[in-house]
Amino acid sequence: MPIFGKNKATENPKKEMIELLKPYVDYPENVIPKHRKKALLKALDKKIGEHTDENGVLDYQSVLDELYDSCFEENEINGAEYTFLVQVLSFYVYHLVVVEDPLDIKRLAEID
Repeated sequence: MPIFGKNKATENPKKEMIELLKPYVDYPENVIPKHRKKALLKALDKKIGEHTDENGVLDYQSVLDELYDSCFEENEINGAEYTFLVQVLSFYVYHLVVVEDPLDIKRLAEID
């Protein structure tokens, strides 16, 4: 599928995209437990909301800055969790460009 084009062949590109992205954020339980992934995704969802203006423009850099600060200055998250959140944030932006709709971050927590 082209990056900047819609996939006309699929009925529901949003659902398909989430299913395609899930394996890339499926960290093993011994690295990031499922309950922790859910908490991290909920916090990221909140940060995205806080840094999106009334026109729907996301300040990606501010979200990254806050993630970085919480990982390396306040030690709230570790390196693996930081990497996980940066990946999800990147997928969020990618999904927004490709599907032209925000990624349902909570669905990524439903990793089997």
